[in-house]
Amino acid sequence: SDLMENLSQHTIGYRKYNNGTGWDSIDGGFSGVFDGNYNTISDFRSVDTLTDSRGLFNIFSGQIRNLGMINVTVQCKRFCGGLIANMLSGTINNTYVTNGSVESLNAGSNSEVGGMLGSMSTGRINDSYTNGVTVTVGFNRGGGLVGEFVGGRSEEHTSELQSPCNLV
Repeated sequence: SDLMENLSQHTIGYRKYNNGTGWDSIDGGFSGVFDGNYNTISDFRSVDTLTDSRGLFNIFSGQIRNLGMINVTVQCKRFCGGLIANMLSGTINNTYVTNGSVESLNAGSNSEVGGMLGSMSTGRINDSYTNGVTVTVGFNRGGGLVGEFVGGRSEEHTSELQSPCNLV
């Protein structure tokens, strides 16, 4: 799948899917290649505090490349990520999430909350970063880039690692 243009509130039909609780996550275990073609998705909103997982992608095993997410708002119960809620395997290349908030409201049990990925089982993150994303963890496991990092490798630019991310 390819993103052929920037998506924002000015894109025809965007507001229809981005009001109220916002977008539903791309679900069903996406396992292909998603190429952003150096485009951005702005003002992404996905809010459902009764649902376990939220992000642009819910369960992911594939490749994302050349994508920017700007001003995200994600809220859920457990696995919350600005881009992916739960990455089982795969690769993320040349991708970023800037500004916004990712939040778990699950005060009673584990939560995995990250600016880009809620949880990452295995895979690689290359030349990617988050900046200016507030991460709010309901109980535990939060991070600016990845909330719970079970396995894999992360090779972000060193200068990007020093970018501010507020962990609440």
